[in-house]
Amino acid sequence: MWCLQNRKRRVTQIVLLCALFVIVPAVVHAASPPFEAGLGVRDITPEVGYPCYRGESTGVTYSLYAKALVLRQGDESAALILCDIIGAPRALSARIRKQVSTETGIPFEHVSVAATHTHTGPDYFEELRQYADAEAAGDLTEELEQGYVARLIEQAAGAALDAHNALAPVHVDTLSAEEDGVSFNRRFLLTDGRVRMNPGRNNPDAVRPTGPIDPEVLTVLFRGADGQPLGGLANFANHLDTVGGTEFHPDYPHYLAQSLREEFGEAFISIFGTGPCGNLNHVDVKGGERLTTRDIGETLGAAIRANLDNRSEQDATLGAMSRTVFWPMQDFTEDELAWARDYQAGGLYAERAFLQRRRALKILSLNAARKNKGIEPGPTGASRAFHDIHQPAIPPGASGEPWILPVEVHAFRISADTAIVTMPGELFVELGLDLKERSPFRHTLVIELANAHIAYVPTEEGFRHGDYEAVNSRLAPGGGEAMVDAAVEMLNALHKQVTAAR
Repeated sequence: MWCLQNRKRRVTQIVLLCALFVIVPAVVHAASPPFEAGLGVRDITPEVGYPCYRGESTGVTYSLYAKALVLRQGDESAALILCDIIGAPRALSARIRKQVSTETGIPFEHVSVAATHTHTGPDYFEELRQYADAEAAGDLTEELEQGYVARLIEQAAGAALDAHNALAPVHVDTLSAEEDGVSFNRRFLLTDGRVRMNPGRNNPDAVRPTGPIDPEVLTVLFRGADGQPLGGLANFANHLDTVGGTEFHPDYPHYLAQSLREEFGEAFISIFGTGPCGNLNHVDVKGGERLTTRDIGETLGAAIRANLDNRSEQDATLGAMSRTVFWPMQDFTEDELAWARDYQAGGLYAERAFLQRRRALKILSLNAARKNKGIEPGPTGASRAFHDIHQPAIPPGASGEPWILPVEVHAFRISADTAIVTMPGELFVELGLDLKERSPFRHTLVIELANAHIAYVPTEEGFRHGDYEAVNSRLAPGGGEAMVDAAVEMLNALHKQVTAAR
């Protein structure tokens, strides 16, 4: 009897042990669905003759594109759309995001739309204002429905839809390279103690730059199941104002894309996200040969290609978060508003004419934000001030309190080592460097000019130094630091999710 009971007990133990071996792998597999990515591209080049940054366009050097990256893992999904335009006002980005969410099921708050900030792209701001006004009134004309803004919305959302339809399991690689010869801090301390943006090449009064650059070229590559590269997202901090003229041109990312296609094949989709470069450009004030657009793009492509052997494959795990930072807008007086409406009459600010015009446009756009409308009539070229359109400001809750501007920050986790952050505005490079330093992720791509166009975002020190970027800002000092703080909090939360699951 004892032997029989013992044998039954051993059989039961064996059955339970076998059950454990069957159940545990199933649980692990269910908790680790495949990481999928899809990439999409749509043409967003306007017709020749459509307004561009420097006036009426006269041709197309190279086409402009909206490029999308869609990520999915299990129930989590996210989309990032980069457009060859100078800015992505909320009136534009919100419509693109809504269409993407409706057509793909990706949550609205997990979709981010950013501009590359090419200065040889379309000036569609006035048409966007007309489109938004007419849509709100339920009176969209056939001309607007078939115009460039409607096509821009459709094509940018379409790129994300194409990417969503192309979703497939991928391998993910991250690589970091450095290139310190194509970007320069453009704010210089002068001999008289003032700070000046772009003081001129070989200016004897230019003592030294007031800040650093960010030399990192950070790239996330996506490979198919067969190991072949499908596309990638590259991130570098340098202004896209290297071409000039009135022909449409996507600037140096075009040549970067060419370089990567030479390496990976013509089907490779190269997406570029502009890093914080509000105080950077491609001009070496202290001398040296002036770089061409091709020089910059091919140099960045060469830096990536030279470091391919150092790329690290990621154990990809997707996470996405967004947070809205509520920060005071800059204030203005009634006297300043009256001056801004007729600033050329003079009398209020003793500064060079360029700064006076920018200050006037800033005041008018702040007033427009208070009224939740487009730019009010003002100086010639007011519609090209690149303020946000139809971005409402929150009125004071009590007398003496400031008006508040809500700004959205996104964070996307690719793996325990790699994350992406998107923010609005033309951020000073110091803000991006600070974010990278504080991020719990080894690699953090920081992309500016996302989801709203709020002009320049200097550091608090940059505000104290003054000049162009400080004059042409919208948020009160400290707004950039607050956005970085919000991003770091989200990155910490996303990173803890990974470490807690281990």
